Amino acid sequence: PPYPSMTTPRQDHAAAVLLGRVYVAGGWDNNGYPLASVEAFDGGAHGAWKKVASMTTARFSFVLVALEGYPLLHGGGGMLVAAGGWDSNNNYLASAEAFTLARGAKWAPIATMTTARAGCAGAALHGKAYVSGGEGSNAYNILASVEVYDPATQRWAAAPPMGTPRINHAAAALVVGGTARVYVAGGLVAGYPNITVLATSEALG
Repeated sequence: PPYPSMTTPRQDHAAAVLLGRVYVAGGWDNNGYPLASVEAFDGGAHGAWKKVASMTTARFSFVLVALEGYPLLHGGGGMLVAAGGWDSNNNYLASAEAFTLARGAKWAPIATMTTARAGCAGAALHGKAYVSGGEGSNAYNILASVEVYDPATQRWAAAPPMGTPRINHAAAALVVGGTARVYVAGGLVAGYPNITVLATSEALG
């Protein structure tokens, strides 16, 4: 059977699971306006989507990464990190913000990434948020760079770049042979109109 509908139609949004709840943030609506709104779903056919605090910046084609289980996460409990994307004026964003349960379940700006990027991919590993690739400054500038947000230091730091620049790819953390790493797969390389869709994957770091 169909599950309950979200409170707001949206596309090019981002989603993450934090402490058993699905959070959906941003994107743009039926009229093409970017959204700052966020909603959460507790799961189950009888569950419901409920609005929670909105982001400080409307954004789409960004990353949303859930960090949980580490006592240093601004008082414990967990947080969502939203980073990058485009804003309502189609500016590339380097800005980032965090939704922190221990601080009233509200969004607040955090340190800015070193590189503005949209169409990037994000994943959590060891309590840190990894953001990779995307498009920066124009459609011909596809990025290979990777940066990592550490809530303990509240700063972004550069990580080794990907072997292949990518946009609109996927990222996930996985333990292989006892070693946890972030893996990226697919996406596009090069810029419009010379677009190549990728089947390749790689591990970060």
